[in-house]
Amino acid sequence: CYRQYFFPTQMTKKFGHRLAIMIGAAVVALTLAACVLPLTVPVRDNSPDEAANRYFSTLFAEHGVLWFYEPLNFIAHGAVHPRSMRLEGDFIVPVGFIGLPVLWGLLERAVGTASGAYLTPFFAALAVLAFGDAIAVFLGRRAGVFATVLLAVQPVWWYWSSRTFMPNVPFLCFLIFAFWFAASRPMSRIKSGWALFPLLDDAFAGASLAVALAIRAS
Repeated sequence: CYRQYFFPTQMTKKFGHRLAIMIGAAVVALTLAACVLPLTVPVRDNSPDEAANRYFSTLFAEHGVLWFYEPLNFIAHGAVHPRSMRLEGDFIVPVGFIGLPVLWGLLERAVGTASGAYLTPFFAALAVLAFGDAIAVFLGRRAGVFATVLLAVQPVWWYWSSRTFMPNVPFLCFLIFAFWFAASRPMSRIKSGWALFPLLDDAFAGASLAVALAIRAS
């Protein structure tokens, strides 16, 4: 989509097309690379927060709740609970923000619980493209291409994408989506006879911002 701006002459259109394909292939390759850990090794969560988000996402996908009962607390007087969880009454609930387990749980319910480990890399790849397109609105298409490439080769971005139940990258992804819908207004580019169709950009921007805040409000 960048080639008509980045390579305006006839002689360079083919090269621009190839560059677009190369960027797309690189994003796909990096997404797969970010999935190496969940694809090739047993579940090994990096922190109590990640373990809690994984557990409650699956719990919400399968049962629609964000709590469970631990019978040992009947004799331990509420002393038994994992880290990143706490006891409320007779039930153990998550300590952190519930946006990630709720959202990932809903998607796992729709697609399958095995999909949870790959949701963060998937949204990370989409955010790379959305980031470049949004930057292009302010600084031009060339800057948009370079922004896409720079984020696509950022190792920290993909490391935290591989920690699939940590909130860092999902929060930034939906923040980027909100910025993209507000700045680039992709829905307004679609030809439609529905008068309210352009307002979808504002609606999606607001929804993306709300999801970002729900995932990590602090």
